[in-house]
Amino acid sequence: MDIDTYIANVDADGETLLAAAATAGMDAAVPGCPDWQVRDLLTHIGGVHRWAADFVANARHGFETEAAGAVGTGPGDDELIDWCQAGRCELVKALREAPDELDCWTMVPAPSALGFWARRQAHETAIHRADAQAAACETPVFDPAFALDGIAEILAVFASRRKGFEPGTLLLAPVGELATHVTLTETGAQVTDGNDAEVTLTGTPSDLYLWLWQRPSSVTVSGEESAAARWSKLRVRWV
Repeated sequence: MDIDTYIANVDADGETLLAAAATAGMDAAVPGCPDWQVRDLLTHIGGVHRWAADFVANARHGFETEAAGAVGTGPGDDELIDWCQAGRCELVKALREAPDELDCWTMVPAPSALGFWARRQAHETAIHRADAQAAACETPVFDPAFALDGIAEILAVFASRRKGFEPGTLLLAPVGELATHVTLTETGAQVTDGNDAEVTLTGTPSDLYLWLWQRPSSVTVSGEESAAARWSKLRVRWV
């Protein structure tokens, strides 16, 4: 997927997120984030969008920034939706105006810092769009190509750096697509060769994408369910 497509997804999924949040109401529970209500979701995504925009617009090289420290804070309920809208617009503007050769901090080595941030924020926004839709009792569905890209992104950016997985093997089998064999180790998850695994997870690309992000989905689990449960130890960490 190209950078312009990622940016368009940030914008479109951000709009859908806010519409679902308005339908659900600020007090609604967020099924994929048991400790959150919709207001917490909006406070998070509004802060993350501003944090990412600051990296891109100001070419930040250090992780600890003022915008990073503000993530998790926001205005009251009556201002939250407009505040989130403004944060997303700030991010989209920063991404669209950034130079191709942008040089700033990224979580993992990347051939393009701009490409990294456009992709990361597209998937950040998409998963939280799914959270808002679930809170509104809507069923989130993602384009297969985008979902497959999201599967690759979580494996490369987050799971590969997660220390302390109990060893195991998973086969991610999206319907109509090539399967991905994943080996969990003490030093992180790695995409590996092979078709034999302790557990096979089958579903649409959208469902597997949601499952990997530990959101409600219709994935079918075949084999050792305890091996699948090891994935639940993944906790997203920025550093």
